[in-house]
Amino acid sequence: MPKFTHSTQLTISRPGPRAPRTARGEFSARGQEVLSQLALPETEHASEWRILSADHITDYFIDFSHNDGAALREYAEKVKGTGVYFNHSHDVRHWLGVVAESWWDDEGGGIPGINGIYRLSRAKAEEEGRLIEGIDMGAVNRTSLGIVFEFVPSHDFEDERDFWMHLGEEINGETVRMLVTKVLETPETSIVQAGSDRGARRVPGDAFEGSGDEGHKTLSRPPLGPPRIPAGTSKQEPQAASFGAPEINPEGTKTMNKKAMEKLAASLGVSAEALAELSAEDLGAKLEAFGEARAKSAESATLTRLRGDLDEEKAAKAALAADLEEANDKINKLRPEAEMGRQALDKARESAVAAFTRANGTGEDLEPLRENIRRMDFATANATAALYEKQAKAALGGGRSSQPDPETNPSAEGARGSEAAIEDRELEKGARVLGGK
Repeated sequence: MPKFTHSTQLTISRPGPRAPRTARGEFSARGQEVLSQLALPETEHASEWRILSADHITDYFIDFSHNDGAALREYAEKVKGTGVYFNHSHDVRHWLGVVAESWWDDEGGGIPGINGIYRLSRAKAEEEGRLIEGIDMGAVNRTSLGIVFEFVPSHDFEDERDFWMHLGEEINGETVRMLVTKVLETPETSIVQAGSDRGARRVPGDAFEGSGDEGHKTLSRPPLGPPRIPAGTSKQEPQAASFGAPEINPEGTKTMNKKAMEKLAASLGVSAEALAELSAEDLGAKLEAFGEARAKSAESATLTRLRGDLDEEKAAKAALAADLEEANDKINKLRPEAEMGRQALDKARESAVAAFTRANGTGEDLEPLRENIRRMDFATANATAALYEKQAKAALGGGRSSQPDPETNPSAEGARGSEAAIEDRELEKGARVLGGK
C-alpha cells in the first residue's frame, strides 16, 4: 500500500453539544506533576491542553486512530518546544508562547491523544485581546495543531486518483480516508475559536470524551486495527489503469462523481466517455496541456488589456498634441496684429507724454508722471493726450482764431466759459489719473 505525505492545519469544525465538564482551571495528574516542576514567573501563564486526539478528523478525512494511534504515540513527546501562536498566524509577531511539555495521554478511558502544557507570555497574550482572562474563565478553550504526516489510503484502488475522487465517500460501510502512519513535523500549534479536532481543547473538559456526540459528523468505525478492504480489490501498490471506472467493484459500491468527471471532461475538450478511456499518461499530458493553455490565455488577456491601455494613452497624447498645434497656429496668426497693436499703444503713450510736456514743461520733478503715462492702456493714453493738447493750446494763447470775439459777441463769452468749464473737468480727471487716484 502506498505512502503519501500530507500537511494540514486542523482548523475547521462542526461543534455539537458539549460533554459534562469538571471545574475549569484544573490539571490532570501528569499535568500537575509537570506544572510543579516548572519555575513559572509571574509574567507567564501555564495551562494544560489536549493538543491532538487519536481520532478520525472527519472534516479532512484524516484518521489518527490507525494502529491504536501509534503515529501520535510515537511523536507525542516531540511536540514539546513547538511554538504556540494566535489563530495559525503566519506572522511571527503573533507568537504567544511555547509547549513546555508534551506526553501521550490515555487517562480517563476515552479517546487517547497528545496532551501538553502551554507556557504563555501574559504580555503577548494581552496584545491579542486578553486571552489569559478568556482561558481562565473558559471562554477561550480550543486549540489546533499544524501537522505534517505520512499516510496510507484506507481502501485500495487500482489507480491512485480514484482514492482522491472518492475521499470522504462511504464504500462497503467504511469512509474512504487517510490513515496516518507517521508524524513528520508539527510546525506550530495555535489557540483558536474552534478546531477540527473536537477533543483538542483546554483540560479539563471533554478532551477525554472523544468527538462522537450528536452534532459532530464522526465516522462510525470498526474496532481499531487494519481497515477492511472492499470486496473485489486487493492490497497492492496502485498501478496505471483506466481513469474513473464507473464502479469500484460489482458489489454495489458508489459510482464515481459524474458531475465532477463531466466538468473535467468539458474543460479538457473531450467527452466523459473518452476521458474514462484515457491512460494515466495521456490524462497527465492533457492536464498539462490544459494548464499551459489556461496560462497562455491568461497571459494573452493581460497583454490585450495592456495594449488597450497603451492605445488609449497614445490616443490621449495625440489629441493633446493636436490641440497644442491648433493653439500655436492661432498664436502665430495673431502675432502680426499683436505687433501692430503694440506699435499703436507705444505711439499713443508717446503722444500723451508729448502733450503732457507741452502743457507742463520738461521739469525733472514731472518725470514720475511721464512714467505713469507710459504705462497707460491704449484708451487712457489717447484720452490723456487729448486732454493735455487742450491744456497746451490754452497755455499758448493768442494767435488768429475763427472763434467769435467775446468783446463783439457777448454770447461767445458764455460759450467760451462753458468750454473752459469742460476743460477744467477734463484737466481734473487727467490729474487724478496721473496721480494714481
